[in-house]
Amino acid sequence: MSDSIAVFLGPSLPVAQARSMLDAEYHPPARMGDIYRVLGNADAIVLIDGVFHSVPSIWHREILDAISEGVRVYGAASMGALRAAELYLYGMRGVGTVFGWYRDGVIDGDDEVAMLHGPADSGYMALSEPLVNIRATLDQAVVDGYLTPEQASTLLAHARQTHYTRRCFADLLHCSAVRSWSPEVARRLADYVRAQRRDIKRADAIAALGACADNAAPELAPRRIPPSYGVLWQGERAQHSTFQTAAGSVGGADMLQVVASSPRLAAAHLPGIAERTFAYAWGAARGMIGVGGVLRDPTERVSFQAWRTAYVARWQREHQITPDAGWLRANGISAAIYRAALDERALADWLIARFAEGSGRRMIALWANAQGVRSPGGAAGEPLPEWVLERGPGFFGLRWTPDLAVLRELQITGAAARLAATLGIPEAF
Repeated sequence: MSDSIAVFLGPSLPVAQARSMLDAEYHPPARMGDIYRVLGNADAIVLIDGVFHSVPSIWHREILDAISEGVRVYGAASMGALRAAELYLYGMRGVGTVFGWYRDGVIDGDDEVAMLHGPADSGYMALSEPLVNIRATLDQAVVDGYLTPEQASTLLAHARQTHYTRRCFADLLHCSAVRSWSPEVARRLADYVRAQRRDIKRADAIAALGACADNAAPELAPRRIPPSYGVLWQGERAQHSTFQTAAGSVGGADMLQVVASSPRLAAAHLPGIAERTFAYAWGAARGMIGVGGVLRDPTERVSFQAWRTAYVARWQREHQITPDAGWLRANGISAAIYRAALDERALADWLIARFAEGSGRRMIALWANAQGVRSPGGAAGEPLPEWVLERGPGFFGLRWTPDLAVLRELQITGAAARLAATLGIPEAF
């Protein structure tokens, strides 16, 4: 079974049938955070089914993060079709009839694909009929001459007014409109539904698996996806990430809890992280750093790139890092996040070396002078770096989440994998 494809599948198609079509890792219907949980393991993701009401639904942001990191993401049939219609301009690969209906505005409610079904051990046995299947069957009945357009419209209106948990063809065939028709018309319609009922969710799920197997590309060139710079999204991603160990996987929430309760980890890492945070803030305030951590001045950019190349080589040598897929999974981090975090660290250290003679405390002093910060007990006009450091970046309004910052440091050094291996907390997934 391939670890490079993750499929989220439930009632739209039996998993056994799906496995015969696409060798992949199959997961239950997606919920909030599930894309982040598989992101380090998957080169492609097929989102078919997802939860709607019982727990929070899959985020748009996590899908965008996957796409921005080069993962092929397909959506079809159910939640996948809904998300693909919302994100296809950004590179999510929508497949099938339901996706097309959402994209083109034929349908717009999430209840169009919602259905009541049994638990996983029942094979997600259908207990109601999705409205898209009813819609497709009625449309075809008009084409085949079993209904007039007006009759189909009347039945569709009845189905739309019925709660999704109670929608089914039996209810439809016994509604007041059908009872008002001639017995012959009602009988012919019932026979037609039994023989010709359309299951477009199943057909679309099959098409999505085929598209993934064929590496089908989206029709439109996607728009550029804004990166997740916000602390909120970084924190949520860390919460839902997984760290693979020999004994199983450990959840990011468990790792953050361990970090938060460890004074030793805080003492070992937070001072240096804070110094680099102030360095980055100093460079940004001077207009040196643009969006995405890019130096604005071309000459400085060339200088930094040479520094960065040597920095990364030294970093990986000192920490004995080979950031291959196994190492990344063990540390709960993707290749893109590893590169971005190490680049940000390198830039901060370059600023300290370039403008503060390699001293983090001196850099804090530069930042404090530029911001007009003065320590209450210091000499007149002289900031006290230790006083600033003791209060931390968050005290001065800078982006600062200490637990997340320490965890990220552990991830890019490889220490997160060693910490996860000591926890032995299996992640329910």
